Amino acid sequence: MAWNGLVSSASATGTTTFSTCSLGQKSADSLGRAIAEVPGEMGFESAAQFRVVVEGSQRRLNPWLSGEVYHVVREAIVNAYRHSGAKDIEAEIRYLPGELRISVRDNGSGINPREIQWEVETHSGLRAMRECADRIGARLRVSTAFALGTEVELRVPGRLAFECAASAWA
Repeated sequence: MAWNGLVSSASATGTTTFSTCSLGQKSADSLGRAIAEVPGEMGFESAAQFRVVVEGSQRRLNPWLSGEVYHVVREAIVNAYRHSGAKDIEAEIRYLPGELRISVRDNGSGINPREIQWEVETHSGLRAMRECADRIGARLRVSTAFALGTEVELRVPGRLAFECAASAWA
């Protein structure tokens, strides 16, 4: 199935994969689509293979934090393109019952572990992602290995991440 240049495929396990070509207008209702557009918006289309995998039943994010989540993930993608030298970059969005978990992985050069210690962090992008995650009550984890790539994982508790369904008492 294709949406404005966005190609999606679904498996029996409930996994949806988005690959980007040239994307149309960003959809406010789909975090996966918005994330899939980042490389094109930044002019990175041909620098590396990029894909977005969405697992679980997509849920609408709370409006007060959806922009913050998007900006953390966008920064992770931009960092992967600009600094890793990766051939493959993947963003995985997992809609879990009690949590929204988003990971951005690359197979690039990795980050010097001394540079990602939060107390002495030298990269302003990593520091901004950490501050944003703290502000919204999320956890940010960065793992890296020299010449094996980097993974940035954002975990947002479901009670904060997802809009609540209308109450039966309302």
